[in-house]
Amino acid sequence: GSDDTVFYKRFDQIKNFILNSSPDFIIFQCGGDALKGDPITHLRLSPQVHFDIALFLKDFSSKIGCYGPLALGGGGYNNISTSQGWMNVIKAFLRD
Repeated sequence: GSDDTVFYKRFDQIKNFILNSSPDFIIFQCGGDALKGDPITHLRLSPQVHFDIALFLKDFSSKIGCYGPLALGGGGYNNISTSQGWMNVIKAFLRD
């Protein structure tokens, strides 16, 4: 399964697509299924990924003046890693 290294390589490509769009509203579905330790998936992302995505989306939405991001939890069957991921989203949104 994918880990942070694989994710960040792809995320750089996805960022270019996002930066060239102009959404009116951003919804961030930040489920924990992809986090390491989830018993259903075989992915191995760290909770840091949630922080980095949330911070990117927050900065992007602020830059273009759109609504959001609105973070929605979902998925994740490892309570520890899922709660760490969601807390990282909150930390990123509260960061100045």
